[in-house]
Amino acid sequence: HKFPSTQQTVEFSATAQRNGGRGPVSVRTEDKFINVIELSLQYTLIEDQIYNLFDQYKFDYEQYFVRDAIGAFNNVGPKFTAEEFFTKRQKFENTLFNALDAVLRTRYAKLEGLQLLRVNFDQKIEDQLLSDQVRN
Repeated sequence: HKFPSTQQTVEFSATAQRNGGRGPVSVRTEDKFINVIELSLQYTLIEDQIYNLFDQYKFDYEQYFVRDAIGAFNNVGPKFTAEEFFTKRQKFENTLFNALDAVLRTRYAKLEGLQLLRVNFDQKIEDQLLSDQVRN
């Protein structure tokens, strides 16, 4: 076994799930709706921390990163209303990036990128957003 020296990608999406990977993640919003998000994240291992990473996790570190990512989604989601996932998408993405990067650094890795691929809104919110868009 070798540790990767390059950026690694973890994707949470319907496409990844069809290919045996991780599926979309349900996230509760501040206003108690459930949005389902699909995203991709890239991380690198902190080179001078490989010994600590191996000592703590052996080669099973990515399962902890995935668990941490889901935890970050569940911590950040309730700070935004369902509508803000749409109207403040960049702020949501930046907040999520910062939260996940902070957690990964405690596990000897750093977040290099995060892309919010898709947000499937709760149907009530989607109907409201569509109505608002048509009016404007």
